[in-house]
Amino acid sequence: MIVCKNFSPRSTWAVCCFTLLTFGLYLAHYINNQTKIVNSKLENSEKISNLIIKIIFISSYGMVSLLILHIIFIVLEYELYDSITLFKDIFYYISWITTIIWGFIIKNRMNNILDYQKNDKMWFHTFWTLLFSAYYFNYKVNCIFIDIVLKE
Repeated sequence: MIVCKNFSPRSTWAVCCFTLLTFGLYLAHYINNQTKIVNSKLENSEKISNLIIKIIFISSYGMVSLLILHIIFIVLEYELYDSITLFKDIFYYISWITTIIWGFIIKNRMNNILDYQKNDKMWFHTFWTLLFSAYYFNYKVNCIFIDIVLKE
């Protein structure tokens, strides 16, 4: 349970709101920070690859950059905004898919680190990971943190 003490509990609603306010950039940084904490408890062969984090960063920043460019082109009435929209959407889907992949990877690592079995109350479930990924991860970390505090 020592791994969970390294996480600082934060409201899942706050993570959602900050993600919305920053057009997804906060979530990329949140994922990076949580990955560093989990990786610090893993053997080198089990560490979560930095490649997936880089893809999340590049696609998130690319999407926001193209969104800003899209808005500028609409205001200036350039005809290229349809092409920009296509590339922005591609970056969005890459970010979304890699975030879900990250969610499954970190779900498995947390279940292994904490030695949770499927019938455990604190098990990280596949269905909720698929639907809510990083938000579900944050929620479960908060639940585990509260469970630790209540046991002490």
